[in-house]
Amino acid sequence: MVSVLPFPISATILLVAVGWLLASHWTTRRQRKQWETHREAASAREWRECCDETRALRLRYDPKNEWTATTSLPREYLEELKALHERHESLLLQRFSHLFLDD
Repeated sequence: MVSVLPFPISATILLVAVGWLLASHWTTRRQRKQWETHREAASAREWRECCDETRALRLRYDPKNEWTATTSLPREYLEELKALHERHESLLLQRFSHLFLDD
């Protein structure tokens, strides 16, 4: 005699598959959120470092804060500033690309 199951086997398999997909999706989403949080923290840390280096460079060349918009900047300062911007190019593009790129 064949026993009757409360659910057909295909429905049970379907429920297990849906449960597995939901659990997998939740795990993937949680991992992605953790990665984004870590990436944002690293980006913020790099941004602070870039700002600190820029301030230190400006302070080294203009300790009395006398430069104005009409001041001729020393070539050495401009070269060091360019090197600093090249070191942090990916961060600067990430933060300011919306100002230069049309979407």
